[in-house]
Amino acid sequence: MVVGEEQILGQVKDAIIQAKEMRTSGEHLNTLFDKAIKIGTRVRNSTGINKGTISIGSMAVKLAEENIDDLKSKKILLIGTGEAATLVAKSLGKRDYHFYVTSRTMERSKAFAETVGGEPIGFEEIMKGFSNYDVLFVATVAPYFLVTFDRIKDAMKNKENGMMILDLSNPRTVDEKVATIHGIKMMNLDQIAEMVDKNMRYRSNQKNSAEKIISEEIQVLEAHMKRLEIEPVVKEIFKDIDVRRSKELEKALRMLGETDESKVKIIDDLTKAIVEGIISTPMNNLRKASEQSNDDLLKAATKLFDYKKKE
Repeated sequence: MVVGEEQILGQVKDAIIQAKEMRTSGEHLNTLFDKAIKIGTRVRNSTGINKGTISIGSMAVKLAEENIDDLKSKKILLIGTGEAATLVAKSLGKRDYHFYVTSRTMERSKAFAETVGGEPIGFEEIMKGFSNYDVLFVATVAPYFLVTFDRIKDAMKNKENGMMILDLSNPRTVDEKVATIHGIKMMNLDQIAEMVDKNMRYRSNQKNSAEKIISEEIQVLEAHMKRLEIEPVVKEIFKDIDVRRSKELEKALRMLGETDESKVKIIDDLTKAIVEGIISTPMNNLRKASEQSNDDLLKAATKLFDYKKKE
């Protein structure tokens, strides 16, 4: 659903690893999944289709990282417990940032913290103490300015360092005049969304390049998969011929009365080399025929060598 989303590739990797460990996937599935993972990795490395943040919450956190030095050492406050706040909280948690979260009721803040993360703090306490925080993520649905000009102006009187405020609310709940206060860096939802849209457009523009790579690789994969179909035939033919070789070798050694291990090994290696030299070329041609979907040749070979598919 999200162009260039990286988690899916990771889930596919985990799935095939687990299947292999449990021995529930065979040669065909293993080949298919391994190739898909390699192609997915190549697409990402070649096109950059996974680059650029495309979540409002992740983009807001990324902007804070870009504008605030050593963000991990700063005090971060998240106001709100809705959908947008959840996106921010998940992004902060993914990057191991400690943050405080508040809502109209302490019960809601605690429930949110237990589910998504953050340290709950009382709403009235933060309304009187904005000066304690370096970064504010505001994501509420209040129909009025929650973060007012006067509150932030008073907060900045007691702060040595600046403050960054990211308003993800719709409608806005941070007074636009707050941006005029010295030491304040402020961004609203429209600005953040515009950056997300830009990244989305970039990813969409890379789809053609990704599909071209996939088309090229599919041809190689199809040939490989077709070759897997003929491998049981090739293996069975080699096995059958080797059984015959071994019987004839034993017969010849008995007739010669040869028991010297070094000489027996020389004769054994000789017979193997002769068989390999004779059979390798036709077997390789058989493999090529399978890759090219030459069904007539495949049928002729299976009939010629009297191969019967095992159920």
